[in-house]
Amino acid sequence: MKKTGIISLLLIMALNSCQKLELQLADTNVPVVESYLQPGGEVCVKIVKQLVFNSDADSTVVLDSLLVTLSDSTNSWVLENTGKGYYLNSTVAIETGTGYCLTFEYNNKTVTASTSIPSKPVSFEASDTSIEAFTMDHFTLGTEPEMPDPITLSWSNDEGDYYMIVVENIENTLELIDSNTDRPVRKFRNVPTQGSETELDAQTFMYYGTHRIILYHLNSEYAALYEQLSRSSLDITAPPSNVENGLGIFTGINSDTLFVEVI
Repeated sequence: MKKTGIISLLLIMALNSCQKLELQLADTNVPVVESYLQPGGEVCVKIVKQLVFNSDADSTVVLDSLLVTLSDSTNSWVLENTGKGYYLNSTVAIETGTGYCLTFEYNNKTVTASTSIPSKPVSFEASDTSIEAFTMDHFTLGTEPEMPDPITLSWSNDEGDYYMIVVENIENTLELIDSNTDRPVRKFRNVPTQGSETELDAQTFMYYGTHRIILYHLNSEYAALYEQLSRSSLDITAPPSNVENGLGIFTGINSDTLFVEVI
Protein backbone atom coordinates (compact mmCIF):
# COMPACT_ATOMS: atom_id res chain seq x y z
CA MET A 1 0.00 0.00 0.00
CA LYS A 2 2.92 2.35 0.57
CA LYS A 3 3.86 2.28 -3.10
CA THR A 4 0.39 3.30 -4.23
CA GLY A 5 -0.06 6.06 -1.66
CA ILE A 6 1.05 8.78 -4.02
CA ILE A 7 -1.28 7.42 -6.69
CA SER A 8 -4.37 7.41 -4.47
CA LEU A 9 -4.33 11.20 -4.04
CA LEU A 10 -5.33 11.54 -7.68
CA LEU A 11 -8.97 10.56 -7.19
CA ILE A 12 -9.56 13.19 -4.51
CA MET A 13 -7.92 15.88 -6.65
CA ALA A 14 -9.95 14.97 -9.74
CA LEU A 15 -13.27 14.87 -7.94
CA ASN A 16 -12.60 18.24 -6.32
CA SER A 17 -11.63 19.79 -9.66
CA CYS A 18 -15.27 19.92 -10.86
CA GLN A 19 -17.37 22.95 -10.06
CA LYS A 20 -19.57 22.59 -6.99
CA LEU A 21 -22.46 23.87 -9.08
CA GLU A 22 -22.58 20.66 -11.05
CA LEU A 23 -22.26 18.58 -7.88
CA GLN A 24 -25.27 20.35 -6.43
CA LEU A 25 -27.37 19.45 -9.44
CA ALA A 26 -26.25 15.81 -9.36
CA ASP A 27 -27.45 12.93 -7.22
CA THR A 28 -25.26 13.19 -4.12
CA ASN A 29 -26.27 9.81 -2.72
CA VAL A 30 -23.70 8.05 -4.88
CA PRO A 31 -20.80 5.86 -3.68
CA VAL A 32 -17.26 6.85 -4.64
CA VAL A 33 -14.87 3.92 -5.06
CA GLU A 34 -11.08 4.00 -4.97
CA SER A 35 -8.95 0.89 -5.48
CA TYR A 36 -5.63 0.03 -7.16
CA LEU A 37 -4.94 -3.69 -7.57
CA GLN A 38 -1.30 -4.72 -7.88
CA PRO A 39 0.46 -8.11 -7.91
CA GLY A 40 2.03 -8.72 -4.51
CA GLY A 41 -0.17 -6.12 -2.84
CA GLU A 42 -3.10 -6.40 -0.47
CA VAL A 43 -6.55 -5.84 -1.93
CA CYS A 44 -7.72 -2.50 -0.56
CA VAL A 45 -10.92 -0.70 -1.55
CA LYS A 46 -12.08 2.61 -0.10
CA ILE A 47 -15.76 3.55 -0.42
CA VAL A 48 -17.17 6.93 0.58
CA LYS A 49 -20.19 9.07 -0.29
CA GLN A 50 -19.84 12.65 -1.41
CA LEU A 51 -22.17 15.17 0.22
CA VAL A 52 -22.64 18.72 -1.00
CA PHE A 53 -23.86 21.12 1.64
CA ASN A 54 -23.75 24.41 -0.27
CA SER A 55 -21.87 26.16 -3.04
CA ASP A 56 -18.91 26.93 -0.78
CA ALA A 57 -18.23 23.63 0.97
CA ASP A 58 -18.35 19.92 0.41
CA SER A 59 -17.44 16.90 2.46
CA THR A 60 -17.48 13.12 2.41
CA VAL A 61 -18.80 10.38 4.64
CA VAL A 62 -17.41 6.86 4.71
CA LEU A 63 -19.60 3.91 3.78
CA ASP A 64 -19.09 1.00 6.17
CA SER A 65 -21.01 -2.28 6.68
CA LEU A 66 -21.37 -3.02 2.97
CA LEU A 67 -21.03 -6.53 1.54
CA VAL A 68 -18.20 -6.02 -0.93
CA THR A 69 -16.93 -8.86 -3.11
CA LEU A 70 -14.03 -9.21 -5.52
CA SER A 71 -14.14 -11.89 -8.20
CA ASP A 72 -12.26 -13.22 -11.20
CA SER A 73 -13.48 -15.74 -13.77
CA THR A 74 -13.43 -18.63 -11.27
CA ASN A 75 -13.22 -17.29 -7.70
CA SER A 76 -14.99 -14.82 -5.43
CA TRP A 77 -13.72 -13.21 -2.23
CA VAL A 78 -15.53 -11.18 0.44
CA LEU A 79 -13.63 -8.10 1.59
CA GLU A 80 -13.44 -7.31 5.31
CA ASN A 81 -14.68 -3.91 6.41
CA THR A 82 -12.00 -2.51 8.75
CA GLY A 83 -13.71 0.85 9.31
CA LYS A 84 -13.32 4.35 7.87
CA GLY A 85 -14.64 3.10 4.53
CA TYR A 86 -11.84 0.57 3.96
CA TYR A 87 -12.45 -2.98 2.72
CA LEU A 88 -9.47 -5.37 2.72
CA ASN A 89 -8.47 -8.90 1.84
CA SER A 90 -4.86 -10.09 2.22
CA THR A 91 -5.48 -13.64 0.97
CA VAL A 92 -6.11 -12.78 -2.69
CA ALA A 93 -3.10 -13.31 -4.95
CA ILE A 94 -3.53 -10.64 -7.63
CA GLU A 95 -2.23 -12.02 -10.93
CA THR A 96 -0.92 -10.28 -14.03
CA GLY A 97 -3.25 -10.52 -17.01
CA THR A 98 -6.27 -11.49 -14.90
CA GLY A 99 -9.54 -9.57 -14.97
CA TYR A 100 -11.27 -8.65 -11.69
CA CYS A 101 -14.75 -7.39 -10.85
CA LEU A 102 -15.82 -5.45 -7.75
CA THR A 103 -19.47 -5.70 -6.64
CA PHE A 104 -21.66 -4.38 -3.82
CA GLU A 105 -25.20 -3.20 -3.23
CA TYR A 106 -25.94 0.41 -2.27
CA ASN A 107 -29.07 2.53 -2.37
CA ASN A 108 -31.03 -0.32 -4.01
CA LYS A 109 -28.54 -0.52 -6.87
CA THR A 110 -25.79 -2.95 -7.78
CA VAL A 111 -22.48 -1.10 -7.98
CA THR A 112 -19.91 -2.81 -10.18
CA ALA A 113 -16.49 -2.07 -11.64
CA SER A 114 -14.09 -4.15 -13.70
CA THR A 115 -10.40 -3.98 -14.53
CA SER A 116 -7.45 -6.15 -15.54
CA ILE A 117 -3.87 -6.27 -14.31
CA PRO A 118 -1.35 -4.97 -16.86
CA SER A 119 1.99 -6.68 -17.40
CA LYS A 120 5.07 -5.82 -15.39
CA PRO A 121 7.24 -3.22 -17.15
CA VAL A 122 9.87 -4.76 -19.44
CA SER A 123 13.50 -3.67 -19.82
CA PHE A 124 13.29 -0.87 -17.25
CA GLU A 125 16.75 0.69 -17.13
CA ALA A 126 18.55 3.83 -15.97
CA SER A 127 21.50 5.42 -17.74
CA ASP A 128 23.28 5.80 -14.39
CA THR A 129 22.87 4.74 -10.78
CA SER A 130 23.76 8.15 -9.32
CA ILE A 131 23.32 11.82 -10.09
CA GLU A 132 25.11 14.87 -8.76
CA ALA A 133 22.84 17.28 -6.88
CA PHE A 134 22.39 20.73 -8.39
CA THR A 135 23.80 23.33 -5.98
CA MET A 136 25.22 26.85 -6.00
CA ASP A 137 28.63 25.30 -6.66
CA HIS A 138 27.50 24.90 -10.27
CA PHE A 139 27.31 28.70 -10.68
CA THR A 140 30.26 30.82 -11.76
CA LEU A 141 29.80 34.58 -11.76
CA GLY A 142 29.13 35.86 -15.28
CA THR A 143 28.65 32.44 -16.86
CA GLU A 144 25.83 29.97 -17.40
CA PRO A 145 25.55 27.33 -14.64
CA GLU A 146 26.99 23.95 -15.51
CA MET A 147 24.14 21.48 -15.23
CA PRO A 148 24.85 17.90 -14.11
CA ASP A 149 23.91 15.31 -16.71
CA PRO A 150 20.34 14.01 -16.30
CA ILE A 151 19.52 10.34 -15.80
CA THR A 152 17.64 8.76 -18.69
CA LEU A 153 15.03 6.17 -17.76
CA SER A 154 13.87 3.81 -20.50
CA TRP A 155 11.56 0.81 -20.90
CA SER A 156 9.93 -1.26 -23.62
CA ASN A 157 6.56 0.05 -24.86
CA ASP A 158 5.82 -1.35 -28.30
CA GLU A 159 2.06 -1.20 -27.68
CA GLY A 160 1.93 2.48 -26.74
CA ASP A 161 0.55 1.78 -23.25
CA TYR A 162 0.46 4.29 -20.39
CA TYR A 163 3.36 4.48 -17.92
CA MET A 164 4.19 6.78 -15.03
CA ILE A 165 7.35 7.39 -13.01
CA VAL A 166 7.20 7.95 -9.24
CA VAL A 167 10.36 9.04 -7.38
CA GLU A 168 10.59 8.64 -3.61
CA ASN A 169 13.43 9.40 -1.20
CA ILE A 170 13.72 6.42 1.18
CA GLU A 171 16.30 7.73 3.67
CA ASN A 172 15.35 7.60 7.37
CA THR A 173 17.00 10.98 7.90
CA LEU A 174 16.36 13.59 5.23
CA GLU A 175 19.12 15.99 4.14
CA LEU A 176 18.00 18.92 2.00
CA ILE A 177 20.11 19.85 -0.99
CA ASP A 178 19.08 23.50 -0.64
CA SER A 179 18.09 24.54 2.87
CA ASN A 180 16.23 27.55 1.43
CA THR A 181 13.82 25.38 -0.56
CA ASP A 182 10.17 26.16 0.18
CA ARG A 183 7.92 23.14 0.89
CA PRO A 184 10.33 20.44 -0.35
CA VAL A 185 8.69 17.18 -1.41
CA ARG A 186 9.89 13.69 -0.58
CA LYS A 187 7.99 12.16 -3.51
CA PHE A 188 7.21 13.38 -6.99
CA ARG A 189 5.83 11.89 -10.21
CA ASN A 190 5.65 12.60 -13.89
CA VAL A 191 2.59 12.81 -16.11
CA PRO A 192 1.42 9.45 -17.53
CA THR A 193 3.04 8.93 -20.91
CA GLN A 194 2.65 6.57 -23.84
CA GLY A 195 6.33 6.93 -24.59
CA SER A 196 9.24 4.69 -23.58
CA GLU A 197 11.72 7.16 -22.11
CA THR A 198 11.99 10.09 -19.72
CA GLU A 199 14.73 12.09 -18.03
CA LEU A 200 15.32 13.00 -14.38
CA ASP A 201 17.10 16.33 -14.07
CA ALA A 202 19.22 17.13 -11.02
CA GLN A 203 16.97 20.11 -10.24
CA THR A 204 13.97 17.84 -9.61
CA PHE A 205 15.58 16.26 -6.53
CA MET A 206 15.13 17.99 -3.17
CA TYR A 207 17.17 15.64 -0.96
CA TYR A 208 20.46 13.78 -0.95
CA GLY A 209 20.54 10.02 -0.58
CA THR A 210 18.85 6.95 -2.02
CA HIS A 211 15.73 7.38 -4.14
CA ARG A 212 13.36 4.62 -5.23
CA ILE A 213 12.35 5.02 -8.88
CA ILE A 214 9.07 3.20 -9.59
CA LEU A 215 7.80 2.69 -13.12
CA TYR A 216 4.04 2.00 -13.11
CA HIS A 217 2.29 0.30 -16.02
CA LEU A 218 -1.19 1.85 -16.04
CA ASN A 219 -4.58 1.15 -17.53
CA SER A 220 -6.34 3.80 -19.60
CA GLU A 221 -8.87 4.60 -16.84
CA TYR A 222 -6.10 5.90 -14.61
CA ALA A 223 -4.64 8.04 -17.40
CA ALA A 224 -8.11 9.51 -18.07
CA LEU A 225 -8.46 10.45 -14.41
CA TYR A 226 -5.05 12.12 -14.42
CA GLU A 227 -5.96 14.09 -17.54
CA GLN A 228 -8.91 15.55 -15.62
CA LEU A 229 -6.45 17.47 -13.45
CA SER A 230 -5.05 19.34 -16.44
CA ARG A 231 -8.42 20.84 -17.36
CA SER A 232 -9.56 24.31 -16.37
CA SER A 233 -11.42 24.69 -13.09
CA LEU A 234 -14.24 26.15 -15.22
CA ASP A 235 -14.71 22.79 -16.96
CA ILE A 236 -17.78 21.24 -15.33
CA THR A 237 -17.41 17.85 -17.00
CA ALA A 238 -17.81 15.05 -14.46
CA PRO A 239 -14.56 13.29 -13.55
CA PRO A 240 -13.85 10.08 -15.47
CA SER A 241 -15.10 6.94 -13.75
CA ASN A 242 -15.21 3.23 -14.54
CA VAL A 243 -17.69 2.47 -11.74
CA GLU A 244 -21.24 1.60 -12.78
CA ASN A 245 -23.92 3.16 -10.50
CA GLY A 246 -21.14 5.04 -8.72
CA LEU A 247 -18.09 7.21 -9.20
CA GLY A 248 -14.36 6.68 -8.81
CA ILE A 249 -11.68 4.38 -10.06
CA PHE A 250 -11.14 0.63 -9.82
CA THR A 251 -7.99 -0.17 -11.72
CA GLY A 252 -5.03 -2.49 -12.02
CA ILE A 253 -1.38 -1.44 -11.96
CA ASN A 254 1.97 -3.20 -12.18
CA SER A 255 5.45 -1.88 -11.51
CA ASP A 256 9.20 -2.34 -11.53
CA THR A 257 11.74 -0.51 -9.38
CA LEU A 258 15.24 0.94 -9.68
CA PHE A 259 17.33 2.92 -7.20
CA VAL A 260 19.29 6.13 -7.78
CA GLU A 261 21.70 7.84 -5.40
CA VAL A 262 21.74 11.65 -5.26
CA ILE A 263 25.26 12.75 -4.27
